[in-house]
Amino acid sequence: EGEMLKVEFADLDGDGRREMVISGLVCFTDQKVDRVLRREAVVFIYALQPDRTFKQVYRNTDVRIDP
Repeated sequence: EGEMLKVEFADLDGDGRREMVISGLVCFTDQKVDRVLRREAVVFIYALQPDRTFKQVYRNTDVRIDP
């Protein structure tokens, strides 16, 4: 809590190319008093494409991020 999401690069599927893995804890807060209402562990995986952009290939949440 109070930290940024963690970003790692790892070869998850053994193809010799590393995927970008973003993980951590997201806190949902009350708009008025900034009180944490709930926490959710999140994982996003992005694969590097031939045009050197990343494509999301996995996420375990409805939360959306744009890397």
